[in-house]
Amino acid sequence: MNIWDKCREAYRQGGFSYLMEKIWHKLRGTGSGNLYEHEQLAEAPAYSAWLAARRPSEAERAKQRAARFPQEPLFSIVVPVYNTKPPYLTALVQSIQAQTYGKWELILADGASPEPATRSCLQSLAQTDNRLHIEWLPANEGISGNTNRGIAAARGDYVVFSDHDDLWEPDALYEIVWAINATGAECVYTDEDKLRGDTAVYYEPHRKPDYSPETLRSCNFVCHLMAVSRPVLDKAGCLDSRFDGSQDHELTLRIWDVTDKVAHVPKVLYHWRQFSQSMSKRHLEQCQAAGRLAVQEHLARRGLTGEVTQDCGYRVHYDVPPGAKVSVILYVPDTDVDLLAAVSALREKTAHPALEFLLPGPSSPSKAPEGVRFLPAKAGESPGAFRNRAAREAAGDYLLFLDPRLTPLNSGWLTELLMFAQQPAVGAVGGKLLCPGGQKIFATNYCLRPGAVVREFDGHSVHRLGEAARELLARNVTAQPEQMLLLKKSDFTAVGGFDEGYRRHLGDVDLCLRLTALGRRHIYTPFAVMEFLSPAEDAPAGATADYERLRHQWPDAGHDPYCQPSWRDETED
Repeated sequence: MNIWDKCREAYRQGGFSYLMEKIWHKLRGTGSGNLYEHEQLAEAPAYSAWLAARRPSEAERAKQRAARFPQEPLFSIVVPVYNTKPPYLTALVQSIQAQTYGKWELILADGASPEPATRSCLQSLAQTDNRLHIEWLPANEGISGNTNRGIAAARGDYVVFSDHDDLWEPDALYEIVWAINATGAECVYTDEDKLRGDTAVYYEPHRKPDYSPETLRSCNFVCHLMAVSRPVLDKAGCLDSRFDGSQDHELTLRIWDVTDKVAHVPKVLYHWRQFSQSMSKRHLEQCQAAGRLAVQEHLARRGLTGEVTQDCGYRVHYDVPPGAKVSVILYVPDTDVDLLAAVSALREKTAHPALEFLLPGPSSPSKAPEGVRFLPAKAGESPGAFRNRAAREAAGDYLLFLDPRLTPLNSGWLTELLMFAQQPAVGAVGGKLLCPGGQKIFATNYCLRPGAVVREFDGHSVHRLGEAARELLARNVTAQPEQMLLLKKSDFTAVGGFDEGYRRHLGDVDLCLRLTALGRRHIYTPFAVMEFLSPAEDAPAGATADYERLRHQWPDAGHDPYCQPSWRDETED
């Protein structure tokens, strides 16, 4: 594509303003990540207003200070310090002193800072609060070593990790202690955003998913603010300096290896100060190498085999037995599709060899090519009913429900799905579905919203990053669309297959929710990509009645543990 074609494509995607942004960032030599940050900064005023509207009032803070809990742990806040600028260090300490929950100690572990202003600031701050303790280390042991010295001095029931130049919201510890009492969590984390350098500009909120083990293998979405019980930390072990640059990610992986009592506070309570010369920007390759090693060692501890490579985040290539048999059930109602041509195309574009196909069609087996079985569709039969019949006939260990209008864009698409589906705790797995032409996303997964079920990234350009780049990461999701859904036949049978009461819509969501109740987690992987050859209908007939059935059967279906609404979509209470 030449420069003029690229300009026309940019204009088609986002209009003149987007075209100008692309040209500006191209001239500056910046990539998509920089463009994403630029877009987030442009929204900073609106986001700041949203954030301010959700901060507790002084009256609410007074109630928090007076609140009592059955369990009131002492929090040891551990902060490694090295040549921190006094204004940043002072701002951090003041934001902790403003906490509405007061049972905390702050341990500032100074790694022999040579800067006199830093040492003087620490001495002055120590005089302001008897809960503040300075650990004067004889030498700088790096971020992990300095933090570990602080942990060794901690007396608290929970250890809380913080950087030396960031800011906390005043209700951060209150919300964490509330979560501990409500859930018995041994590890708690909160949402966060970014704070630009010396400014008061808040931007790029990271509204995180709940406990998501597979997502954590793709990226460190937990990051700040995290609190972990002392017994769990002692069992997991302290920070390991081999992983400096990704030391917090590596520690979180080890913590989650020893506990799944994890709670997420879905509120922005931590502000991560950003500089152009931060560790992650100056030593990106070092940080990424440390992160890959952290995930690789985590896999070994979990008894999983596979190779970790670098993509947008970390990509795990799990080993998949080539003989794992997959029964592909091709079906879409009321659509004229040449199913045998679809089978031929799928075989040609699929590297995994062990396949059989089950299709609606004539009952005579003599008309079926090798590896293909026809099942006569019955009049008035719901999609779920046909798929259930096909699943009962299937010989494979895995069932793949697939829309025959889809064509693979990479030959390893099925192997990518099987990587996750073979794992005992995983239920439904799906990939990235593109609209005809391959420039827009049809769906990555479903998100549950009050009054609606939406396809995440529906209509999103494949050329632009979404929030937290979720469309580019293998991650946990609540439900997968039936257009491409792989799972173990044993799991499908255990939950009774599709509910045939759903006539045209949302039977896939209901199936995934029942699998969740069975203890399974669902996965979206961006590395299994398919494109529709013809448009798929957005709202099939009967969708309203099907949604009412889903809402009746699953009263909490308006809350999605893995996909918070965007702050842009929320209005003030």
